[in-house]
Amino acid sequence: MESISDRVAKVGQLTVALGDVDPAEVIEAELREWGLEMKMCTVPVEREVHEYETFEVLIPVRENNWEDYHSAIIPGRNVASPAKELAEHLDLCGQPQAFDLFEKTGRRASITFCHGEAWHTFQTLTYLRQDLVERFLVETNSELIWAIWGEREFFSNDMAKCDAFAEEHVYRKVFQDTKVYGKVKEC
Repeated sequence: MESISDRVAKVGQLTVALGDVDPAEVIEAELREWGLEMKMCTVPVEREVHEYETFEVLIPVRENNWEDYHSAIIPGRNVASPAKELAEHLDLCGQPQAFDLFEKTGRRASITFCHGEAWHTFQTLTYLRQDLVERFLVETNSELIWAIWGEREFFSNDMAKCDAFAEEHVYRKVFQDTKVYGKVKEC
């Protein structure tokens, strides 16, 4: 007995010889002879569309790192401070022996400090007064979007402790998020 696929293949060959006859009608007729029916259905197709937009980005805090082996006179340091573009627009200036920025009146505009233990909970924080941040955003028609990225990793010189930690916890975790300043402020 001839299979359906063999008969459909023959119908396809036959339609080439039929010329003006619609192949779908021939296939439907053949299928009806077998007691089958051809059904048409619409299948939704999803596809990803990649659209890109270009934005001008200003990273508001700069970090200055200097290793101590470069000079016996100048010790190593890691310092974070507001970006030059913020300082210039807001007319901020530095003072001797400090990396913090000040208004011309002497009022402190920024402060940078460190918190935590090295290799464990260490983080550097730079604070710029809220009124100055909001003034900069309004005057430059900008938005402040906080791109949060970090990772957590267990560190120990004792490999047994590392192995024990890894058995009970995620050894290394990367996280990322974004927050828009206006929405954070409303919370």
